[in-house]
Amino acid sequence: MPSKAQASFQVLSFDTGDVDVREYKKRRMHKKVKSGCLMCREKRVKCDEGKPTCARCERNDRECIYEDPEKSNIQPLSAVTLMPFSLPESKDGTPTTHLMIHLDRHWGDILPLGRHDAIMAMFQSSEMLRSTMLAVAACHMRHVVTENLQHRIAEHFQQGVAIEHYRKALATPIPVLGQDGVNKLIISASFLNMVNFSLPGVEASDPMTSWVFSDKDDRLGWFSLQAGLRPLMRQLMGYQERTFSFIGTLFWGNKHHQAVREMIHRPVAIPPLWQATLGVDGPVMSCDHPAGADDEAVLQPALTMLSRLHEPDHAKADASIYLQFLGKTSAQFTGLLKKQDERAYWILGYWLGLMWNSTASWWCHARARRDYEAIRIWLKRRNLDQRPGEEGIRWGAMMCEYESVITQWTW
Repeated sequence: MPSKAQASFQVLSFDTGDVDVREYKKRRMHKKVKSGCLMCREKRVKCDEGKPTCARCERNDRECIYEDPEKSNIQPLSAVTLMPFSLPESKDGTPTTHLMIHLDRHWGDILPLGRHDAIMAMFQSSEMLRSTMLAVAACHMRHVVTENLQHRIAEHFQQGVAIEHYRKALATPIPVLGQDGVNKLIISASFLNMVNFSLPGVEASDPMTSWVFSDKDDRLGWFSLQAGLRPLMRQLMGYQERTFSFIGTLFWGNKHHQAVREMIHRPVAIPPLWQATLGVDGPVMSCDHPAGADDEAVLQPALTMLSRLHEPDHAKADASIYLQFLGKTSAQFTGLLKKQDERAYWILGYWLGLMWNSTASWWCHARARRDYEAIRIWLKRRNLDQRPGEEGIRWGAMMCEYESVITQWTW
């Protein structure tokens, strides 16, 4: 019988070609750390436990929350799985329980918000939000293991279930939904946009597979869904302010949420080069324009927001900051993209470059990188800088700015 100082079993090593027996060394036991803020614990990184904000959260501009020792602020999904709600299963996809476990273990890497009591309660009570979050979990699994067909099947299945509930919610009178229902609807729409923005691994690298070089009628379906939040919010008059406040606090925390609101509404100047080249007047605060507005009026709201986002203060910000751009686009803007308007292409491509540079955005980098590069190639092929006179000179400068959005911030 082995002594206490010896290993209780041995391991064969074949490094030298000869059979050699070496002792198995047990890993030193250590106590699992249960302190630190919730975000650091979610990401499984060391927390300096600084109060009121730890160094990591301060550096990454995230809301820093500590667990109440008397009452936990987190309800793990392992506990949620015991709740009596239905979990629809895809026939050949990754089991729903596996999606639940993956979401539970990697929450901080998957979702752009902390595991608040409010979101956990919604997960339990809303089939729409639950299916949407499971679709995001499956999408993340597919992103991590690109060749696994089961993850892709589960993603499509859960997304289909979520969209079915989403359509039912859209058909429900707003007073019947109430504030809680409106909050669930907007959060679900935001998460569905994440799934829709993400690209399958096989499409992630080649710019020539982009919609930019496609003639399919539905090639811009992904963008139409992204921009669809704006008309949805317009239907929710009377609930907008509370919804913005609730969701903003969930995603950014109170302090950062207020900073984002101030950024959206503060005065900004559109760079003179942009105005002259794209034929757009000064900035506008409203994103509304008449149905028969000229192209310049359609471009103006998006260009105003882009002018805010391209400022150095927002370099490498979280993708959720750059998503504010979509609220300033319209069906008419999508129409210009379908007509291959070079000005709309430049604006969208520049924004995609900002998205590519953003942090903590596993779901957006592949599409942003591919489509940014595809638009760059498309614009180059048009030889815009070869146009006569000042127009060619301005477009040459515009293309330099387009390319610098990556080179100036890429690490």
